[in-house]
Amino acid sequence: MYFNLSIEVNNRMNDITGNSDADNIKYDELKKQRDALFMKALPYLEKTATLYAANEINLREEDKNTYHLTLKTLMTLYQHLSQMDKCEATKKKLEAMNR
Repeated sequence: MYFNLSIEVNNRMNDITGNSDADNIKYDELKKQRDALFMKALPYLEKTATLYAANEINLREEDKNTYHLTLKTLMTLYQHLSQMDKCEATKKKLEAMNR
């Protein structure tokens, strides 16, 4: 839910086309809102990834897809939150899954 709300805020950020001071202030306010929602979503997504990783060998195809999407979502969050070490680690997990 938090992630979906953050996407809505992100879409409003993308709708800002001007470069005035007012536009920049609005963009920065929306970015703060989006990042706060990302931070709320992060523990849930990390817990989900941890649970799937613990049973990765025995996952059904549907669960593998959910795990893959969870990792992709985490990677996006880490990028936006400038947590590049976690982003790289998640990227390596995704690459390992695709082998």
